[in-house]
Amino acid sequence: MSYAIHNRLTECGVSLANPSLIARALGENNRIFDRQEIYALAQQMKARSIIMPLAGHYGAGVVSISFIRLMADSGGKFSDESTFSQTKTFHGPLSDEKPEYEVLLIHLDSALKELGYSITRKKTAAKNDVLTPPVIPASPLDLFSKSNMSIMENAYYLQLLGVLHPGQNLRMEELFERSLIESWQLDAKNPNRSLLIARALLYLNRRPLALNVLTKPETPEEKALYAYMDGDLLTLKEVLPQIKSPINKLVSSIEYQDLLWKYTRQPLKKSDIEQITNANPEWSALIMRRLLTHWEWQIQPNLYVKYNMDQVFPIEGYTAKGLAEGQNTLVAPLLIPVNVELSAYEHYRRTLTSKKESLFSAQEATKLKKIDLLELLYETSEANLIKGVTLSLFNRGIADEALEKIRSYEPAYKDHPFLTFMKGRALLQKARESQGEQRKQLEEEGKKLVSSSFFWPQGQVLYLEFQDYASDMPRVKSYEKDFPKRYYFLPIFLPQRQNLENSLLYTHDNFAVVVRLYNDHRQPIGNPKAKEFLSQLKNRFHGSPSLYELLATASENDGDLKGAEQNCRKAIESLPEDWTAYKNLGAIQIKQGEFEKSLTTFMSYPPFKEVNSTNSVFLANSAYEAATYFYNLGLTEKAKPLFDLSVSFDSGSGTQYYSQAYKSLVDNRYEESAKAFKLGLKRYELSEFYAGYIKTLHAIGRREEAWAVFDSLPSNKRQLVVWEAAISGLYLEGKSDEQIDAWFAKQINNEDIDFYLQRLVARSNYNFKISEKEPKEKRDYLDLYVRVRDGKDIKSKPIDYFSMGGVLSPFLPNMAFYYNSIGENELYEKKLATYSSIPRFNDMLAVGIISALNNKHEYALDQLDKAWRYIPFSYAGEIYLPPMYLLADSCELLYEKTGNKKYLDASLSYAKLHNAKDPTAFWPYGFIAKYSKDENERLSALGNLIYFDRNYVIGKKFSAKDVKSAKKIFNESNSFKAFLD
Repeated sequence: MSYAIHNRLTECGVSLANPSLIARALGENNRIFDRQEIYALAQQMKARSIIMPLAGHYGAGVVSISFIRLMADSGGKFSDESTFSQTKTFHGPLSDEKPEYEVLLIHLDSALKELGYSITRKKTAAKNDVLTPPVIPASPLDLFSKSNMSIMENAYYLQLLGVLHPGQNLRMEELFERSLIESWQLDAKNPNRSLLIARALLYLNRRPLALNVLTKPETPEEKALYAYMDGDLLTLKEVLPQIKSPINKLVSSIEYQDLLWKYTRQPLKKSDIEQITNANPEWSALIMRRLLTHWEWQIQPNLYVKYNMDQVFPIEGYTAKGLAEGQNTLVAPLLIPVNVELSAYEHYRRTLTSKKESLFSAQEATKLKKIDLLELLYETSEANLIKGVTLSLFNRGIADEALEKIRSYEPAYKDHPFLTFMKGRALLQKARESQGEQRKQLEEEGKKLVSSSFFWPQGQVLYLEFQDYASDMPRVKSYEKDFPKRYYFLPIFLPQRQNLENSLLYTHDNFAVVVRLYNDHRQPIGNPKAKEFLSQLKNRFHGSPSLYELLATASENDGDLKGAEQNCRKAIESLPEDWTAYKNLGAIQIKQGEFEKSLTTFMSYPPFKEVNSTNSVFLANSAYEAATYFYNLGLTEKAKPLFDLSVSFDSGSGTQYYSQAYKSLVDNRYEESAKAFKLGLKRYELSEFYAGYIKTLHAIGRREEAWAVFDSLPSNKRQLVVWEAAISGLYLEGKSDEQIDAWFAKQINNEDIDFYLQRLVARSNYNFKISEKEPKEKRDYLDLYVRVRDGKDIKSKPIDYFSMGGVLSPFLPNMAFYYNSIGENELYEKKLATYSSIPRFNDMLAVGIISALNNKHEYALDQLDKAWRYIPFSYAGEIYLPPMYLLADSCELLYEKTGNKKYLDASLSYAKLHNAKDPTAFWPYGFIAKYSKDENERLSALGNLIYFDRNYVIGKKFSAKDVKSAKKIFNESNSFKAFLD
């Protein structure tokens, strides 16, 4: 609106200051401007009058606009007592049906007349303007070589610079605001008008309005933009080669690559980058930086940005070359120490300080200016700094490194909202690794910084980097009325579906909104409106692997695995190099028991065959991910080639060390496994590495080393897997339950219920005391587990677990046994049917158990096998105990209750599968030693069981003859290099 008012008054011969300059001087992020500051600024600029547009809304879909004009007194002063005139208020719709800009234009002339201005006739639209899109100048500096640029050329070049910005920011939005004003002045018949207006509106977060402008896309450029607004990657890819205009092709190519990244999270191919940059060699640095905006692992040094700034506004004695050679001769003191990474900031600051308002044209506020290029470079330099901090904190997980970078930037960027947010997150990470008072102080400071950082932008934050952390945002009701709405800002004062539907209108590329809406439409379970919702998406998000993944999930929820498989194949056809599609297809094949097909699918992923890939970390991670699907099922021979593949990329990633460790583990090469775990923990300090290292050291007899590592761990690292490793050491040492309880009481976080959960595995003593401070749901789980297995008080104290509210998935299998014990099988089945229709491990295990207890044995065994196949695809938080143990333990209990030996065979099978994946786990040996029909296998397992958990053996009363034979076999053939007396 400010630019529109400025343009109209300038057209009428009124001399005005540049609105961008005024906004910056007053603090453009402020929600409220202090009148005294306005008066002081006007007096400083020797203004004769002040025009105050009063435009606003109350969140009710109506915009109200009026104007006040204050006159300076004879001394050039302004105050609340100044002579003023005020217009009447006019109203208009605030919606995406009609822009409020049009409402302003309808009433603007009459309002200005009320303020006392002489209004001249409006200039007619530029009918004779050139209709062909302009060429891309030879270099960025050549943008400013033409003295008489047409309106259309100006609009195009403003948008070109806007698209080259590294992300959403105020300067980028300002470029699109100015291009919108320019484009609106074009003749209605100009074929570029709708394209320019629609693109400007999209980048100003007005997608619904942009679609209304471009209702019938006809040209390849319009079709490409429309496809981009719909997130339709396939159509955009199809029409891109048809675009003849170089400037439109460049912009659409950048948008295509943005969408491709959003959907695949893959770095651009070198050939694609070269194809885009080769046509514009002098622009290549800017274009390449823009194309690599999203790739976390590649950061442009700010020395390159400083070099480009030297070409736009050179500063004598302060050059990129001088910085590189250490020979700058600048005499005047710098605001900050000579720091190459902050050199672009210093250059920008000095340019603004020395040239001041001369950088901002007063009469041509919407025209392209050199300062626009300088600000693009400045925003790029800032984005580079942010990217570096993000890499340290989130990709590398090194809080101290991130904090050191932030501290070095604070001379220039102290209190920067996103850097402050990152500082808070880094402190919170350090707090998790600290104890006592230090932990408390770090937590308090970190939370304060995170909260403050969201308030400082004074509205729905526009920093692109904030979007991934929207769930952390504090909720301020007044911010929720901001218009236009940022799609990622979900108000808590509106119903969820209304929120999400609104977000879906505004986003063009965020499929997470669709997933949340689909899940909302599925309530209550099985609601057919979910399918109807998916059909209404039409062409939106075509080419997104997430779309096909959701369609596959919808088919799977309906029990149609073949339909799910078809959608996965469609995803591969649309994006042959997208790993998600191969991963999902392989997963569906595993769920159907087609393990060989699944391995073939994974290994056929084309990038796995590339030599010297630039994306080795991703490829190593992907191969490892597929390997774990088989590994977690105990299908180690299927996992091995994928572990080997992950290692072959030599990426230095955590998954490389995991792959080395697990491959060595299943091959009984324990020293090599321990070495790989140690390399991983030194580099990444993850709990899983510590757990694997500790457990393997215990297994091969290096127990002093194992306990030294455990004792050195901070409390936040002692997670479930670490407690499991510690317990394995205690069992190896032959500790009794009482001794283990005494040991645990001395630990630094002896209220960790994960320790007690691990105690349930293969032990018959459930008499330990649980602290009331532990999470209630896990205490209840322990209580239910014990009630089912010891049979005490079940019938005398029946509990309706379903009525407790928020029934958790982990409870379901044991609840099946519980309801059977109180004679309520039918009630349980009825309740279970309404609980969830999403196939999950616990749900299928529960169905298998209750079916077995209802004597539907073939169906029950099929469901148990299905539950096993779904183990890799269940959330870790949904399974409190090792899933293979739950299967083996449940089948053993089913055998005891039904007498059907098929459950005993199943129990033995699951124990063997777990033993294949982890020979250092003690509990599988117990099942094999008890139930194997192969005498040598049974005694071999018993020998290992004596080694790993001698107290269990004593409790189960194996014969002295068997124990003697087992020890002999163990001493002759064990791979742990151990000896039993």
